[in-house]
Amino acid sequence: MHVSPPFIAALISMVGALDCTQPGLGAGAGSFDICTEWQVCWTYESYDPTNVCIYLHNNIVSTAPHMIRVGGPVSRDARCTLIRGACWREVGEGLHFPRVGRCDDPRDIPLSDCRPVTISQPCCTRSRVNRREYEDIGAVRV
Repeated sequence: MHVSPPFIAALISMVGALDCTQPGLGAGAGSFDICTEWQVCWTYESYDPTNVCIYLHNNIVSTAPHMIRVGGPVSRDARCTLIRGACWREVGEGLHFPRVGRCDDPRDIPLSDCRPVTISQPCCTRSRVNRREYEDIGAVRV
């Protein structure tokens, strides 16, 4: 089967493009405390859904990407959103990828992973009751 360049260009324009630009750019952006407010920014071109959602995911926690929605829905035209600072127990700590994607299915294309960041959560307190649950998601190595 022969596929012509105009067909490929038309197919790409239907899918659209979404590109996460922040966090992960610039010096010192490689780690941050998600207990405080933080920002995610993106650019888009021909992106079909009118809203996007923000996720944190980590392929190390489980074989399928461990993905937690932390923001949205927000208008794609906003191009940036602030994520409230909070204790996200299900996220844990360590290396994660912020993701900008569809609200109905974060694994559906188009999506865009930001550069990986190392997150910390000093606002999360662990008691004996919830410590086991926290360890079960791989967030704590004891």
